[in-house]
Amino acid sequence: MVHRVEVVLFLVLILLLIVGVSIQNRMDEVKKQMKVNQNRRVQINNGRLREVNQTGVEDEYWSDLATLIGTTWHYNKFRMRNHEIRSLSSDQASRSKNRVTLSGHVILRKVDGTVIHSERVNYTVNSRILRTDGPFYGEKNGSYVRGINLYYDMGKKVTHANKAFGHYKLNEGNNE
Repeated sequence: MVHRVEVVLFLVLILLLIVGVSIQNRMDEVKKQMKVNQNRRVQINNGRLREVNQTGVEDEYWSDLATLIGTTWHYNKFRMRNHEIRSLSSDQASRSKNRVTLSGHVILRKVDGTVIHSERVNYTVNSRILRTDGPFYGEKNGSYVRGINLYYDMGKKVTHANKAFGHYKLNEGNNE
């Protein structure tokens, strides 16, 4: 009788070992699949996206080529517009969770007439801070400013730059 109990326990132990090994193999397959999914690429040619939030603000984005690698979107010939921005364009752009980077002939045209040119712009979405890396040129209503490393906090409406030079054109009829 004892011999049969030992055999049954031995068979149960072997069965548990087999189940444990198969579960481990399945977990390894799931981990490999998850790794493949993280590295998967998505590519969109001549894509256009229109977003509308709860308040009705509409953003429109389009590019010749959009590629998702991991969690970051990369764009060629990026363009964008919304109710404040008449157009924003660049040769290259990338967007991850909280950061947008634009490079190559970056041009921002706002509906109020402001135009800003730079070669590289970084924008932090949550804090609404825009920075240029290197030289920039801005103009509005005949006035202009040139400088290096523009910093603009859109929430606080604070702007500063390094080595800035500007020319302010007075409105006609204003003799001050």
